[in-house]
Amino acid sequence: MSQPIVIDKFGGSVLRRPEDIAAAVEVVVEQRRAGLQPVVVVSAFEGVTDTILSAATVLLPDGGISLREPRQAADSPLARETDRALATGEALSAALFALGLQARGIPARSFSGAEAGIRTAAAHLGAEVRRVYSRPLRLALAGDLVPVVAGSRGSAAMASSPRSGAAGPTCRLSSWPWRCARIVASSSRTPVG
Repeated sequence: MSQPIVIDKFGGSVLRRPEDIAAAVEVVVEQRRAGLQPVVVVSAFEGVTDTILSAATVLLPDGGISLREPRQAADSPLARETDRALATGEALSAALFALGLQARGIPARSFSGAEAGIRTAAAHLGAEVRRVYSRPLRLALAGDLVPVVAGSRGSAAMASSPRSGAAGPTCRLSSWPWRCARIVASSSRTPVG
């Protein structure tokens, strides 16, 4: 029988500083010792997203008012660059978390949302998850890796781009870890939790 998959979401209020990542890493180490297959989803350190948004607000001619619109046009350069800046906070947390697991002898790999198979609507700063391809995470788990996914970005497939279906801009996501959990679990026929 397969090992049960557990989805761990460590948000910014948990990841306040590097020592907090170390404590969260120990949670995942214990899960592995207990025979579980963790999939880790991390947010940026507490305050990092706010710092990035504050910097963007200062730089934008309208003081960031346009970034508060619920959906941005797929070709909005301001929203695209803000979105890319925001992705750096989560990417940092994911890389550090994977590094912490590796240092404790647990094979791990950080993934962006797009690398993890998350596909979103072609909009910035408020995109909706359209599809989750579970194959990248299933392959990581089958290879005995702990996937550590940067928690709120995916990839938009751009039908109008020169390479149809190629990964497009990074996008803001909302509740994809739970969709991901369902798909990974149903694909491997293993209960989550």
